[in-house]
Amino acid sequence: ATTALVMTAGFASAEVTLSGVGEAGIVNTAAAASTVYSGMKVKFAAGTTTDNGLSMKLDGTIGAGNTLDLLDDFELDTVGGTMGVPTLTISGGGVTVVMENGAIGNKYDGDGDDGDIGVSGTFGDLTWGITAETNSDAGAVSNSYGLGYTMGAIGLSLVGTDADQTKGTVTYTMGDTVFSAYSDKDGTVTTVGGGVDLTLNGATISYSGADDDTWDLSVGYVMDAVSIAYSTSEAKDWTTTAVYDLGGSAHINLGTNNDETTFAGVSFAF
Repeated sequence: ATTALVMTAGFASAEVTLSGVGEAGIVNTAAAASTVYSGMKVKFAAGTTTDNGLSMKLDGTIGAGNTLDLLDDFELDTVGGTMGVPTLTISGGGVTVVMENGAIGNKYDGDGDDGDIGVSGTFGDLTWGITAETNSDAGAVSNSYGLGYTMGAIGLSLVGTDADQTKGTVTYTMGDTVFSAYSDKDGTVTTVGGGVDLTLNGATISYSGADDDTWDLSVGYVMDAVSIAYSTSEAKDWTTTAVYDLGGSAHINLGTNNDETTFAGVSFAF
């Protein structure tokens, strides 16, 4: 759900939206006593549309307390009490421009260094995007690009950077099953791998592996309001989570992992 306010001053008008998430619970680690956490994040967005159909929007997030990071071994993240730098988004004619210093996603590696300006768009079945780094003193931070093309059941993608990094991927979709294969060149090292994603009667299975002996496996199952997920890798780390949908964007969340960290909490969106 989103709350929208329309504000008018003279001849200019803008739409302001407010949305966010809140969560609370208890987390326990092998090395520490249980900790009760609670936190919230509120996103403010303000935008307008020009007479020629060009959309412009700025958004920023403010929050308080602590939230649980499900992607980082259930660690608690402190939410900043002041609004961060807002992101500017301009879109029109099938092209989108996004600007924020050091916060635009790297096209080659989502965990890589972020850039400052992103430009993306579509042309028929072709998608394209560029992330640019404007700071000449950024050192290892580089510009990145991404291309995607769909031909029926076949998908092609190419991502890379100007730092000698390139990854090409081919996917083939057959019903509810997606097969993939890729070649990833990072400097002088080239890795070849592939995977399969399967959906069957509420169950999902995803596996990927490469010739450097790395692999990842995840399985999930959805039954009515209950969702269960398990993931592991060659490093023998594993994570199990369960979610119960209460309706109204509210959920009960449970989880445990190989580090003997467990949590139980509730969350909701507004």
